[in-house]
Amino acid sequence: MVKTYILAASFVVACSVGMFLILTSERTGDKRLKTWDRRFVKTREILAMWAVESGRTVKSWELWVWLAVSVALMVVGFLVPGLGFGNIPMAMVISPILGAVPWFVISAIGKRTQKNLQSHMEHAMGLVTNSYLRVQDIIGAISDNMSEFRGYTEVLFKEFLTQVSLTDSSIAASLETMRDKSTNTYFKQWCTVLIQCMEDRELRFMLPSIVAEMADSRGVIMEADTMIKKAQRDYIVILIIACMQLPIISQINPDWYRILTTTTVGQILTAVVFGVMAICTVQVFMVASKVQGGRSK
Repeated sequence: MVKTYILAASFVVACSVGMFLILTSERTGDKRLKTWDRRFVKTREILAMWAVESGRTVKSWELWVWLAVSVALMVVGFLVPGLGFGNIPMAMVISPILGAVPWFVISAIGKRTQKNLQSHMEHAMGLVTNSYLRVQDIIGAISDNMSEFRGYTEVLFKEFLTQVSLTDSSIAASLETMRDKSTNTYFKQWCTVLIQCMEDRELRFMLPSIVAEMADSRGVIMEADTMIKKAQRDYIVILIIACMQLPIISQINPDWYRILTTTTVGQILTAVVFGVMAICTVQVFMVASKVQGGRSK
């Protein structure tokens, strides 16, 4: 019996690693895998952006560490209910739930990093705009405020100055390169106006309105996030109460608890209930990911 569970756990690991290799490959033969491939590419982008915003060096193996943690949790989620309690249906539900935990953590990191990035970018755009309106020299405006930039915004402007001074003296071309490196809609508009200012300096007065619009958008998103977090906290309380029903039943009605945990029908019923709860939880927390700002669609 133990060998059966070990083989099952090995199968889970092999399938997880194999699927990861397929989804992270640059070319996939099956078009149905392209959506998942994009999600893993996005995961790599989140980890890279998180490293830059945290002032760390981007590690190519960092995604593999998260994958290893996911696979380990998946195996534990299968073995503990299976070996410890002999509940195979529950093991089949708990295993993917625990395996998905690291990816939900990465998603939360991505949302936090995106907020920090937008805040840093808004601050940098405001400083550069004020300096540019005063001196009408974009290179000087960026150089004077370089010490105030943080995270990925600092990297963008450093690369801009490096390209202008060493690679391409064309300010417009360097601004286009910097614009294409960001997915922030407002930053792209801001760079586009700066490029147009190379021919018509009067357009520089449009820059403050873009920064103000970005600030208003961030304020609206913060208000929406606050409302969503309140609803999520209420849902978590309800979820905890629902999860406590099984231990409560064991004290109130031992016979019914025995049926739910030892019989095949009871185990399947319990697994279905926990599976539905897991799906609902995913849907609840995915709502927050739809409230985004400053990103191209």
